[in-house]
Amino acid sequence: MEEKRKIKELKTAIGRAGKTEAIVHDASINGKKGDMALWMLTKFGMLFFIIALMTIIFYYQVGLKSNVCSDQAKAIADEIAARITQVLDSPAEDEMRIYSLPVGLELGKNGATRYKVGITKMETLSGGVKSGNGKIILNVSASSNSNCEKGTNVPYISRNVSLEQTPLTLTITGYDVKYMTLDPAAVGGASRSQHLIIIKCGSKSSYPPAQYLFIQDCRQEDAANCYHFANSTGAGSGTDRVEYCCGWDTSGNPYTATLCSVT
Repeated sequence: MEEKRKIKELKTAIGRAGKTEAIVHDASINGKKGDMALWMLTKFGMLFFIIALMTIIFYYQVGLKSNVCSDQAKAIADEIAARITQVLDSPAEDEMRIYSLPVGLELGKNGATRYKVGITKMETLSGGVKSGNGKIILNVSASSNSNCEKGTNVPYISRNVSLEQTPLTLTITGYDVKYMTLDPAAVGGASRSQHLIIIKCGSKSSYPPAQYLFIQDCRQEDAANCYHFANSTGAGSGTDRVEYCCGWDTSGNPYTATLCSVT
């Protein structure tokens, strides 16, 4: 009997040991599964962090380029406005300024982009007649970036303003509106806006003299080939409009007002 009891106890002990080993084995497997899940979670977390960081850096660089571009656009608009203001505020009756247009808007270390300059003359009408009072609106915008655009305006009083580039006429009730576009980045010298000529002058044939302001898109490499104060000898020489409105003929007599055409 004693021997049978010992055999039974031995079997029971072996069974318990087997169950314990199985439990340890299952725990080991579950532990490995948990480690694998934790590893995968960590890897996905790192991947998400890297993607998020790259996205932030990308949009930061895009924003930085837009800021640099916008700063350049603002600088050009302000510079043109300053030249026009200098001419209008000059105590001299006849005044001229030339602004040489940059070829492109700088984007820091990443080069430059093409741009255009819009110039709008917006003059109030009084009884359907131009009043001589209005403002010149300047808008500088990049061709490839809709977020890069800046503008300003310059008011004027008692002045006949003419945009010298066959300007477009815009219809706005109560205003005489003319618009022209400068294209400093156009391919080819003949089609590229290279200088902006700003001329203020007073007529020599009437008193008080009529006041004029000419703004010309000069597409010549040498600005001297565009509008200036030199006498012109005949129609089609390119300076007749300035001469006929504000100049003197070779005999020393002022040109008649009928030869002056400012629209």
